[in-house]
Amino acid sequence: MKKLLSMLMIISILFTLAPTQTAEAAIKLNKTSITLETGNTETLKITGTTKKASWSSSKKSVATVSSKGVVTAKSAGSATITAKLSGKKYSCKVNVKESFNAKDALKNIKTTETVTDKGIIVQLKNNYLYPVRIEAVAVYYDENGTMIGKSNDNNYYFDKDNECVLSFTRPYDSNYKDVEFESYKINYSISSVSKYSKSNVKDIKISDNFGAENVMVEVTNSGKDKCLFTKIVIIFYKEGKVIYSDYQYADVNNPEDVDYLQFSFPYDENYNTIKPDDYKVYVNSSYN
Repeated sequence: MKKLLSMLMIISILFTLAPTQTAEAAIKLNKTSITLETGNTETLKITGTTKKASWSSSKKSVATVSSKGVVTAKSAGSATITAKLSGKKYSCKVNVKESFNAKDALKNIKTTETVTDKGIIVQLKNNYLYPVRIEAVAVYYDENGTMIGKSNDNNYYFDKDNECVLSFTRPYDSNYKDVEFESYKINYSISSVSKYSKSNVKDIKISDNFGAENVMVEVTNSGKDKCLFTKIVIIFYKEGKVIYSDYQYADVNNPEDVDYLQFSFPYDENYNTIKPDDYKVYVNSSYN
């Protein structure tokens, strides 16, 4: 009987101690790594205790932390947020990325503008951190500085590190005859792409060659995703100068789809064919 009572007492003591040991083991920081865009915040918490921790940041220029564990992203880079509690340290690594900024994006869009007999052709390169939506309008002026016409073009999903082309037709009269202009100005408007869209540019493969007074282009969707809009643009060159551009939408919506595009050579004002000596094909955009 005495042995039984002793065993019961030992078991009782073990059960009494167990919750305390489990509670101590459960004290931790709710996250050990987070990624934020500049200006955004996230709250870190110490779980498993009601005691208050003291907080600090290894690099306040990148991320700061309040007395309640609220982390604020300041600039691109990395920092370590540390919580001190009862002589112990709990750390979380914070990676900060630059958030989208339209002015910075515009500064990082490289443009090359060429005036041709058909209008204005602009070759662009996106050197910004993110893909952008770009809309542009070319306004034409006569010798008196009076506006006489305009033309629009856009790219709703201009990928990071990608190249694209925008084209603007010349001003024309009611008989659709070209009107001479003295100068022009192109206004570019930049915004972020739709969060519901996804780019497929890297999955679009092209093969091209000169054909019978045309350029033939084979377009293949080599990826695993659908792409609802795939815009292919071509630029023609003559003696090293840009003379004309054209575009078509490729029907490669599903994985492994293949489409064939035919781009005819440009022609002059008398409808005589101009045979270019070179060309360049762009996957302007492809997204779903």
